Amino acid sequence: MSLVISECVDFDLICEMDSKTFPEEDRITSSEYTQWFYDGNRIYSLKDDENMVGYIQLDGRYITGICVLPEYGRKGYATYMLEHILRKYDTLYCKIRKVNLASQGLFEKNGFERVGERGDWYWYAFYGKE
Repeated sequence: MSLVISECVDFDLICEMDSKTFPEEDRITSSEYTQWFYDGNRIYSLKDDENMVGYIQLDGRYITGICVLPEYGRKGYATYMLEHILRKYDTLYCKIRKVNLASQGLFEKNGFERVGERGDWYWYAFYGKE
């Protein structure tokens, strides 16, 4: 399997992935993704030989989402995508639901520090690798 990260504009495919991984209240529509993209934000997809297996979303220096299809989970793909993005930026931010222990572990393992909390969310920051 070869893994390739590239900019993605197949928003229907992303919505299909979201339906397999996120609760309904956390999903957004293809038209919302399209508007989000044309506002200058980016989605990078991770593909194996033929299929998209994950993606990471960025709004400037803010990671707004990271997703790996369940059947590809626990194989290091989220770490691979995050490391790819960390090589491009010296400072990044994200927020993670307090109940999402897997994402908290992923981001902390990759150098993010918890810098605050509000409601059901923790806020994280990455200030470069030492």
